[in-house]
Amino acid sequence: MNRTFPGLLALGVLTIGFGSPAVCQSINIDFGPPGTGPSDTYGGVGLNGRWNSIEAIDSTTYSLVDVNGQLTAATVSQYGGTEIVQDPLGGAGQPAGDDAVLLGDAIVTHTTTESCLFFNGLTNGTYEVITYAWMPSAPTTMNNIHIDTNPNFYLVGGNWTGSHKELVTYARHIVQVTSGFMGPHDGVPSGGNYTIGAALNGIQLRRLVDQPPLFVRRDALSWLTALNATSYDVVRGDLGTLRSTGGNFTLAVDTCLANNAAGTELPYTEDPPAGAGDFFVVRGNAPGGPLTYNESGSSQVGNRDGEITACAP
Repeated sequence: MNRTFPGLLALGVLTIGFGSPAVCQSINIDFGPPGTGPSDTYGGVGLNGRWNSIEAIDSTTYSLVDVNGQLTAATVSQYGGTEIVQDPLGGAGQPAGDDAVLLGDAIVTHTTTESCLFFNGLTNGTYEVITYAWMPSAPTTMNNIHIDTNPNFYLVGGNWTGSHKELVTYARHIVQVTSGFMGPHDGVPSGGNYTIGAALNGIQLRRLVDQPPLFVRRDALSWLTALNATSYDVVRGDLGTLRSTGGNFTLAVDTCLANNAAGTELPYTEDPPAGAGDFFVVRGNAPGGPLTYNESGSSQVGNRDGEITACAP
């Protein structure tokens, strides 16, 4: 399981957390029979947490919970997709585990009418939208993904590569919500095969904030997109020093691991000494200058932006 914090994560024998994940309004949906969605520890290429598991092949309007399992004001309904297709996965060269759970079922449309989602009651703001469109029984079938108010149309499909890959299993959009509404669509592209149809496996919505969640794996650090960020800074520090100084990041931070990095992942394989722990903090950089190392809430001690100087602006 990835543990996430708003820009900071600690690991080692001694670990502490700094607040809860900066999820704002983050919603995961798996389209399939009720109760058959991925586990809460699974995040796909977004945030892990609770998955809404719904069929949505009629006119029902569904209330949605966020990744923490809390009921939101957001709802969704679907029009155009007429059936749920299921195909057992997990064999050689196929998705396994929760990847197979997400991709092994889908809403399918077989006509020129797309599978159209109608989200209402969303908090206004800028969202990252990850739409999974991969036909489990015919993965090379292309699916045409677009969102109302966004000019970008994406064709998604292809053979499984061992993990999720953009434009193979999913498309990513950045969408501005101004009236609580969002309208994603998935359809058969021009010249496509209507007998097979177009598949819509699931969707993840995440309202973007200045401070991105950060993840630690055994081989890498990774983080999600921050609002308006074009690059990222990542620092490492000693957890024991941070605790003993009451949260002084100036004394605790020891290394700038990335300065103005364009991507959202950094190879990292070092382990702290036995009995010790490291922490990591990420900051986005926007065209107008650095964003913030700070998280929201009352759990933070002091101003990290004033204390962390390891990476040059």
